[in-house]
Amino acid sequence: MDNLIVKCVRRCLAVVVAAAIFASCGKDDAPWLSLGPGAILVKTPGGTGTLGFTASDIMSVSVTDIPEGWTLTADMATMTLTAQAPAKIGDGEGAESGTATVIGRAPDGGAVTQELFVSVADAVDLGSVQSNCFIVSQPNTNYTFDAMTKGESGGPIATHDVRIVWQTETELIRYCEFANGKYSFYVGAEDGGVKEGNVLVGAYDAAGALLWTWHIWIVDADDVGEQTYANGKTFMSLNLGALGNTNATNDEILASFGLFYQWGRRVPFVGPASYDAARGTDHAMYDADGIRVTIEYVRSDAGTGTADYASSHPLSFILGVEESAYDWLYAAHSDELWGRTKTENDPCPKGWRVPSAEDFAGLEIVDKAAGTEAMYGWTLTDGTATAFYPAAGFRTYLTGGIQNLYSPETGVEVPKPWMGYYWTSGTDALDASAMTFWFDASDAARSGFEPSSPYHRAGGMQIRCVKE
Repeated sequence: MDNLIVKCVRRCLAVVVAAAIFASCGKDDAPWLSLGPGAILVKTPGGTGTLGFTASDIMSVSVTDIPEGWTLTADMATMTLTAQAPAKIGDGEGAESGTATVIGRAPDGGAVTQELFVSVADAVDLGSVQSNCFIVSQPNTNYTFDAMTKGESGGPIATHDVRIVWQTETELIRYCEFANGKYSFYVGAEDGGVKEGNVLVGAYDAAGALLWTWHIWIVDADDVGEQTYANGKTFMSLNLGALGNTNATNDEILASFGLFYQWGRRVPFVGPASYDAARGTDHAMYDADGIRVTIEYVRSDAGTGTADYASSHPLSFILGVEESAYDWLYAAHSDELWGRTKTENDPCPKGWRVPSAEDFAGLEIVDKAAGTEAMYGWTLTDGTATAFYPAAGFRTYLTGGIQNLYSPETGVEVPKPWMGYYWTSGTDALDASAMTFWFDASDAARSGFEPSSPYHRAGGMQIRCVKE
């Protein structure tokens, strides 16, 4: 009887193992077709471009649904797709861009399909503005930068892959590819300009560890200006990561806020989901597949409160604790992370840096009259130039939540028109220096501006970059 049971068990196990092997083999043997980044971008009308493809269990490849005026062919011998753009674009001559269908035929008669995007697109190498932040303003363009180099320092990175960490809208950048040490991405056109937003991409090693990140700031060129103040300093006309600097509508107010930074960190954090920072909800973020990602709030300790941890965890807002003096760095406090000379951790684009408190000296509020709370910020002037600075509050060092409250002498917290907090590159003992301004709801004339006030370094504030 025992032998019979053993034999039955062995037979059952054999059947299970055989079924598992069959299922595994069946999955591996299924035909597939991959087009890499999925796009062929041609620089000029009439030009040609190629794209290599990979396939398994495919005997032929063809292309259908070809955009008007384009020629598309597939070569199985070289595993290459070739596209030729129309010689003339528009007026019925040919399409500037479009999507074709690539069909792979399997020996059993089955088929797999993939979409292929083709476009006559400009190509821009960002190598001359290599930094931790790239301003991207040209639509229908394929951008490239060196993904083997840290920021502006030139420090080498052993990059194996580059991926999107987060983006504020889906498909802000598309057809991304890392090849030969370069990372390329395509920015399309929307309403005559670019689809605006912010993207953080990261370099990963072969083991999947994050090595470095870059901020891609996609904003219409008309929105990015500069102003020279009486002290000779030239500032950007909008906040770092902002998509404008006007306040006529709720959407414009929200777009003007920009991104938030912990003092000394180069990685940005998104702002509120709504102009009034209702419930402190964060702005939405998505990964490359359009799946929501969120900020993680972690307390600083011996493991999380280090520069290495902060660099490799860009979605972690590191909260200050009493033991860290409310710095995101737990013990190894540093005054050198930002400075008057641009540092490796400076988040501003090439040619710009985090301003010092002295750079803000001489500014004052233009109008402290009652009723100006509807501006959601202040217009500041030094007698020569005037600039609007949104008041978006800050991310508190204790919870990371966005707060925009002011307590006048009555002790009652007033939710608007809020306070403005802007980091400077300076420090104040274990705190850091911030430019701040506020509206006094009990007496508008007592509203104020301070070019330098001490605040805990784990707090998240905005940045208005100044030219180097």
